[in-house]
Amino acid sequence: MLLYGDICQLQTGVLNGVASWGNQRELARQKNAKKNNDHTKGKRNEDGLSAAARKQRDAEIMQQKQKKANEKVEPKGN
Repeated sequence: MLLYGDICQLQTGVLNGVASWGNQRELARQKNAKKNNDHTKGKRNEDGLSAAARKQRDAEIMQQKQKKANEKVEPKGN
């Protein structure tokens, strides 16, 4: 049986110290804050390479990609 005090607590969304509704915004804020803290968009991963070594590595990767792309194109032309 609910008493008048319990009804007042229900209207404010709190019963026995637990929020029963209305906390979706707060939960969303917490979730987004966690996501933003974990997210490293725009930041370079520290791989321990110097700028010159990174350039060399990237150049080799791009050459391999270009070689694969050229291999795919050549069989279609023959």
